[in-house]
Amino acid sequence: MGKGVFAKEFIKKGEVVCDYHGDLISHKEGMILYNQYPEDINPFMFFFEFNGAKHCIDGNKNCNCHDFSKDQKKGRLINHSKSHPNIFCKPRLLDNVPRVLLYAKCDIGLGEELKFDFGVANDSISREDGANAFLEA
Repeated sequence: MGKGVFAKEFIKKGEVVCDYHGDLISHKEGMILYNQYPEDINPFMFFFEFNGAKHCIDGNKNCNCHDFSKDQKKGRLINHSKSHPNIFCKPRLLDNVPRVLLYAKCDIGLGEELKFDFGVANDSISREDGANAFLEA
């Protein structure tokens, strides 16, 4: 588990919690960058499909939509839970740019850790045995 993100206030089911910040790049470029990271490093790459096109958000780079001097990269710090996620992700257009928004799956109480299902084949977030099925082209 990483650092994690915790609710500073009550979050009602269906509310937008945050978005996954970073530089929007092509799926192909994302795979090239992903494969350049050492295996023991979390590259914070978010691969998704929107309107039939595959994209990647590189969470290691600043996007143009937020002021990162105020620590706005919380989306990339949210931990994985396949069995008990309390938020879910959905691609949306923001200012005509595909982005990923994270929504409350249920009511979330003050101090509760935020978790979402990364879409991996099992709870091992590794590069072994196809665990990261979401990375397949």
